[in-house]
Amino acid sequence: MITRRKHPFAALAGTAVVTLMIGLIGAGPAPGQVPPSPVATATQVDPIVGDWAYQGGVIHVTGSGSDYTGIVTQATSFNQCTHPVGQRIWTLHGSGGSYSGTHIGVDFANCGELPMAATWNLTDNEDGTYSLRLCADAGCATLHRAADTSPPEITLQVPDRPIRAGKEFKVRWSVSDDSGEAQLNIALYSNGTVVEGFSEASKGLVNATGKLMQGTVGAVSGWPGPFYLCMWAEDAAGNRSDNAPYSACGWVAIEVLLRQLPATANGCGGAQWGEWAAMVQNWLLDSQEYHGWKVEFRTACNQHDAGYAGITVKDPFRNGGIIDFREWTRSEVDSKFKDDLAALCRKWLKPAHLTAAQMDQCEEGPQLALVPGATPGAATYFEGVRAYARAAFDTNPTLQGVQTDNMPQTNPPGAGRDNY
Repeated sequence: MITRRKHPFAALAGTAVVTLMIGLIGAGPAPGQVPPSPVATATQVDPIVGDWAYQGGVIHVTGSGSDYTGIVTQATSFNQCTHPVGQRIWTLHGSGGSYSGTHIGVDFANCGELPMAATWNLTDNEDGTYSLRLCADAGCATLHRAADTSPPEITLQVPDRPIRAGKEFKVRWSVSDDSGEAQLNIALYSNGTVVEGFSEASKGLVNATGKLMQGTVGAVSGWPGPFYLCMWAEDAAGNRSDNAPYSACGWVAIEVLLRQLPATANGCGGAQWGEWAAMVQNWLLDSQEYHGWKVEFRTACNQHDAGYAGITVKDPFRNGGIIDFREWTRSEVDSKFKDDLAALCRKWLKPAHLTAAQMDQCEEGPQLALVPGATPGAATYFEGVRAYARAAFDTNPTLQGVQTDNMPQTNPPGAGRDNY
């Protein structure tokens, strides 16, 4: 669920999308930001805001409430005189389509500035466009929107620490567009697939003036990850933010519960290993027996499966802390696997009752070439995955399924893993 405190936006839930009033994830300003007034929150951006074509140039109007300014963003030309880029040509006061203030005209004798009183009145053309009637001492002119070719821009901030299973998390974002408004879109992905119920678009155009906003994403359950959250926007002219729908993305390390993912963590062995699969599954069992003592290896094998998938899980071998495998290489995952197996040997066996050589049979074990026929140990399991498990390691969790070729460039970035 994504909600916005004290503001009528949308709730994005894990099972359903509920759209309220303006729509999309919007709680309110992030801490330290000035909150918008109730009127500004509940209504659209004033239609005076945006780009207006004027005398061969463009005037960009910004502001809110009842105070607005017009800045020349593309130089105008009139009787060999120009309004240069950066000039504040309009100062306006008003709202609701009627404004008054100062227009900077041109003194044709020297092309100098000539301030004059002016009025601006908007007309709704009832086709989604507006006309602006400017009247000053020098006369009146009807202006139209300048062609908008600039896409919206988005920033997104996600937590930089792991999120416990079943917990919500906060995100921050800002959206800006030269028109002052845009439609917002958001989606949460798991292994390249949009998580059901975690995709939403705002109901129409909403404020896009660069204010930093904050919202809450609800708990995710039953999806394996790795997870990334993406936002993109589209303005009224149809310009989409760059690289939509991955304009602004962030990786979120959400803990998943392996007991809910039997297809991801299925104990020791793996059919995807190829022609040795039948033998491996029968030989690299979830448990082994050494000198009358049974050792359970399934926990280490499930951790290894999680590492190959690149997901975030609780690590029972590190005091129950959360471990994010997304950036781990296969070599690193396999090395941890060997260490975890050896740790289980020490947990289940009774070192006080066994010699060092007998303990070594569990912590090390025979070489892979000497089995079946001998009881494998931690080093044997390790040798097995190094030799035959390459096809199970996912190098790019932004794509569905298992990708085995190294992909240093991913979309969004930050997912490429080395399969060596």
